[in-house]
Amino acid sequence: MIPKREFILLLLISIATVITAVVMYQGKGQQQDSVRKTLLQSSSLMPSTVNSIHLTKDGEAFTFVKEGNAWSQVQPFAMLLDAASMQGLIDAAFGTVLFGTVDGGDAELLTLDGLNAIEFSDGSTSVSIVLGRKTLGGRAYAQVDGASPTVIGQQLHSFAIDMDHKYWRDARVFPDFAVDGERMVREVGGDRLVLEQGDEGWRLREPVATRANQYLVQEWIGQIAGARASAFVADEPENLELFGLRHPQASFSTTNRAGVERTLLVGSRIAAGTQDRYVMIEGQPMAFAMKWDVLSQLFPRAELLIDPTGSGVSKFDVKQMIVRTDADEWTFEKGIDAWNLVGGEGVFDSAQLDSLLNLAIDAQALSVGISNYPDESEVATVTLVGYDFMPMDTVRVAKSEEGKLILENGDNVLRMHAEDTLDLIQPFIR
Repeated sequence: MIPKREFILLLLISIATVITAVVMYQGKGQQQDSVRKTLLQSSSLMPSTVNSIHLTKDGEAFTFVKEGNAWSQVQPFAMLLDAASMQGLIDAAFGTVLFGTVDGGDAELLTLDGLNAIEFSDGSTSVSIVLGRKTLGGRAYAQVDGASPTVIGQQLHSFAIDMDHKYWRDARVFPDFAVDGERMVREVGGDRLVLEQGDEGWRLREPVATRANQYLVQEWIGQIAGARASAFVADEPENLELFGLRHPQASFSTTNRAGVERTLLVGSRIAAGTQDRYVMIEGQPMAFAMKWDVLSQLFPRAELLIDPTGSGVSKFDVKQMIVRTDADEWTFEKGIDAWNLVGGEGVFDSAQLDSLLNLAIDAQALSVGISNYPDESEVATVTLVGYDFMPMDTVRVAKSEEGKLILENGDNVLRMHAEDTLDLIQPFIR
């Protein structure tokens, strides 16, 4: 006779064995159930090689192509797309679960009429999927390359048909400009600002030809590159007057190294009580909206982008400094550790001459204005001569009515300095 304790132990072991067997059997069944076929499993086309997608959505055709890593829409009009969104569309197609086929299914009843379809291609191999109606239990009908209708999950329908295709678009207004931008032009009511990039960095061409503040221009380029549409409003609008875009109020254009120009046209406000605007890219039949905070960053005052220093010459390239006033002219030559007066009279402090050179070349102006140089208020000129004894630049010095010092080097940009900087010129004009 089995003792009670051993009997209970054997009973528990038996129960545990049965439970384990049941769990293992159910797990095996679940594992077999999870290994399901996908819609494009038998296709030789690979997701990573897809470079062309043709979508028919409610009878409207769209064509998307991939060049390098970038996706673009080429039909019904050209525009850049968001690469991650396009990869999501491809993943949705290749990951759609196949539940089975419909033998002798009525194509009309399953809505396999071709009004909704998608084709993927890698240039040599393609696969076409006609998308039918959705049904119960998260399932839908589809037909691959004219074969028998199938029952699939709704994943591809949700991405390709239900989702607004506008969300696949690249919302950046000037994509890649930070990488290959060469020229910027903005116009507002006849006021024109032009910047171009050369061997020595960015320079203003209009409204004046002068040096640009490289740091601020690079900051501005970052804002340009980050400018985004807030909403895509209308494709191929019939009446541009509705958006104030028949006669734009302003424009901003960029040109890249390949000479390709992209122009943003700014229209009317999208609603009363807001400064947000309707805009469009010239040559692209699509109106979209931009937040005013983003749009206004594209239109700074020209003065904010001008280099506030008196000259673009490096002080390490200066061998001589010639100071002229109505009364006299002095030539100073840089020695090993001091300035030497050449062929003239007077006692000058080398530290003070270093400060004068710093004022002419490196000192940041308190304010910058675009205006004609006041010749009648000129007190001196400082000519900077290189080691080849050729003049590199001349900085003209004038005194404003308020007593401030004005520096200008022939570009009609007046750089205002504090009153006490006049002390650096005073020894020459006494």
